Amino acid sequence: MMVPSAAVNEIVKRLSELTLKEVKLLSGVKDELKKLKRKLETISDVLEDAENREFQDTTVRSWLIELRDIMYDIEDIINDCFLHNINNSSHSCEHGSTSTGPPPVSDQPSAPKKAKVTISGMYEDHVMGKRIEEINGRMEQIHKNREQLKLVQTVQIQGSVPSQAPAARKSRETTSWFSESKVVGIDEDAQSLVLSMEEPSTTAGGRVFAIVGMGGIGKTTLAQKVYKKSDFDKKIWVCVSQDYKENDVLKQIIRSSGGVCGVDQTKEELYSEMKKLIHGKHVLVVLDDLWSDGVWENCLRVPFEALTAKSRVLITTRDEGIARKIGAARTHQAGWFQWSCKFGFYNPKTSLIL
Repeated sequence: MMVPSAAVNEIVKRLSELTLKEVKLLSGVKDELKKLKRKLETISDVLEDAENREFQDTTVRSWLIELRDIMYDIEDIINDCFLHNINNSSHSCEHGSTSTGPPPVSDQPSAPKKAKVTISGMYEDHVMGKRIEEINGRMEQIHKNREQLKLVQTVQIQGSVPSQAPAARKSRETTSWFSESKVVGIDEDAQSLVLSMEEPSTTAGGRVFAIVGMGGIGKTTLAQKVYKKSDFDKKIWVCVSQDYKENDVLKQIIRSSGGVCGVDQTKEELYSEMKKLIHGKHVLVVLDDLWSDGVWENCLRVPFEALTAKSRVLITTRDEGIARKIGAARTHQAGWFQWSCKFGFYNPKTSLIL
């Protein structure tokens, strides 16, 4: 099975968060996000039928592969939108802030701030809107193909006898555990990672930790909780895109540390500024959504190895090979627990995966 319905539900929930009035995006962008959310909600209803047919019908399997690829792109859009909102908010905050964070996970929303409208911000919103519009076009084709494949909804009407097999029924029952606020063990996983990060380490490799899992499975959510629970002098959140530029990554770190950087600064100048800001500090750096080890090997390894022994780096990635190449001291498989729940292998009474 390639696209768990729980992953779709998680993406839908994050899209809902992006359409809140506190999130600073142009109305046109929010309209496209709402349209995308509606499409995903209807797709979620037929996933169980598609999953049951994928091994007997190659066209259904191809449909699921295309949907999975779109899900990856939607996750990238969501992360970029949250980062864009954080940057907008930081422009309106007082200078001197020494930390910026990931998309908020608190149940207590902060009061909205008035962000300055800039030409660059409007351009970024325009580009974002075009990207979402393109994904909506692909989702429209997914919908048309769904109708051609005659995929049926398996949502049970109250009081009726379910038509699914017992195994299918069990998988649907466990889906509710994926809710961000109700996922069994997510807070325990976060606390376990925090405790591991607090253990002393004498090597640079022992300071790197990784969260690995497929798109939409909850890597960023878990990283957010670790970020919130951990105690460091400075906490820095960096969203690394597929087509990242090294200087842009360094600028994110500098701004997140309360520094200022110019448009035309060289890589060496940015290194120098970054070192001044984090020298002697106990720092947590989260590198969210790594697609390759290049940004680490070519850009961040050397300066991060010079951090204090108590500093830590946490990465999220879909590729376990990246975590191995970077030399992570601990790799947490986000999704193994959830997948086990999906297929009914988890025993809540004993807290064991069977």
